[in-house]
Amino acid sequence: MATHFPQALAMVVITLLLGYLFGVKDSGLPYLFLAAASGQAFTGWSNDYIDADLDKSLERTTKPVVRDQLQKRDLVIPMIASLFVVVPTSFLAGGPTGGLAHLVAVASAFVYNRYLCRTSFSWLPYAISFGAYPLFIAQTASREFYPTIGLYLICALIGVIIHLLNAFPDIEIDCKAGLGGIAVALGRTNSLVLVGVIVAFVIAIGIFELNQISFFEK
Repeated sequence: MATHFPQALAMVVITLLLGYLFGVKDSGLPYLFLAAASGQAFTGWSNDYIDADLDKSLERTTKPVVRDQLQKRDLVIPMIASLFVVVPTSFLAGGPTGGLAHLVAVASAFVYNRYLCRTSFSWLPYAISFGAYPLFIAQTASREFYPTIGLYLICALIGVIIHLLNAFPDIEIDCKAGLGGIAVALGRTNSLVLVGVIVAFVIAIGIFELNQISFFEK
């Protein structure tokens, strides 16, 4: 599906679960759901819109546009509609600070789709988007909650890990097509090594943060 449904569903479920665990209640959960779902939908639709011609040339038959189930122009209205939902619900859920953090995450994902996905900086939007997410969830739970620096780092690094793992299946295709991306630049083996190093950093930071008792500061 053009929304990249499995990835989008996973992100929405994780967002709701974390929100619930950190104390999001009442009207906060529906707003959190709408903001997360519409943000993920916009990200998936814009990705397929921007990459439509490239995906056809590479015969990526997992994409609806390539299978002619959708035309590129059919994605325009859903993209605009999702933006009309994600902007107000982000602020309704997370207030000014949390809402802005979520919109930064969505905007960063769009920058990835439009400009950086085929460059050696392809990891950066993932780091920014995932790094901004804890502030959104924390502020949705309470306007007094702010993530620690360690939690920002953990989430940003997890974003880089997800980007590298997500790029693995297309490394050979992208390489043959002359496309960039950090995983293509590093190659499969070096990318796996980098994932291992980052995982070690995440574990180390997580242990340090747990010893500090709380991932959030008031």
